[in-house]
Formats: sequence, structure tokens, C-alpha cells
Amino acid sequence: MTTTALTDGNLALVLPATRPVFEVIDGFGPSVPASHTSAPAVRPRCPRRVLVLAIIVLIGALAAGVSALNGLSRQQAAFESAMASDARIVVDVESGDTLWSIASAHPADGVSVDETVSILRSWNGLTESLLQPGMSLEVPA
Repeated sequence: MTTTALTDGNLALVLPATRPVFEVIDGFGPSVPASHTSAPAVRPRCPRRVLVLAIIVLIGALAAGVSALNGLSRQQAAFESAMASDARIVVDVESGDTLWSIASAHPADGVSVDETVSILRSWNGLTESLLQPGMSLEVPA
């Protein structure tokens, strides 16, 4: 057996000699004895249960996606409705108040506190979150 050694810098690689590999190919005709031909390739079958399960999972995923899109459109509609609402009151900012605490105390219908903070910013023309005691803010009624 012969080996081949390769060296590059501090990397050394020794490759053992390999024996030739022969592959029997089906289709040589009747002159090749049956004992010398390879067995026909067996294609694995996908059980019907696996296929049905995959279809059910796919349908469930699609239904969840459609439901999520409907939920997003309802949230967007609720946000837009709250933004356009005229049901507002005015509150005076006290020491220690934040936009989050005011939005939590005066939530807009159907939207999160974070979205209520966005509404407060828009209604009151706020570009930053810093509030000063004595400021007057419009909040949802």
C-alpha cells in the first residue's frame, strides 16, 4: 500500500492509497448474469397517515396566519378609531407622572397602553417623553 504525503506550511496531510471501487450498473442486457446485477432501487413510500398529517398541519398554519391578519386589522382599526376620537379630557401633569402612567390611568378603548402613549404624543404634539409638572395634556375620556 502506498501513501501520499502533502505538506503546506505547518499543515501535513497523509492520504492512504485507496482501492478502486467498482459499481454494478443495471441494464447491460441478458449477457450479464443475474448474480452480477444490483437490486432495483426501492423508493420509500410516504405513508398516507404522514401525508394527511402534513396537510392538516399546513391547513392549521394557514388558518392561524389568516386569524393573525384579522387580529392585526382589528387592532389597526381600534387604533385609528381612538386617534380620531373626540372623547377627550384635559389632565394636569403632576410631579412623577410619565406618559406611560398617564396612558395607564386613561386608556383608549381597544388599544394597548403603548398605543395609548402614541395617541397622547400625537394629540398633544409631544416630540419627547419628558413631561413637566403643570403641563396640560388631552387624554382619552
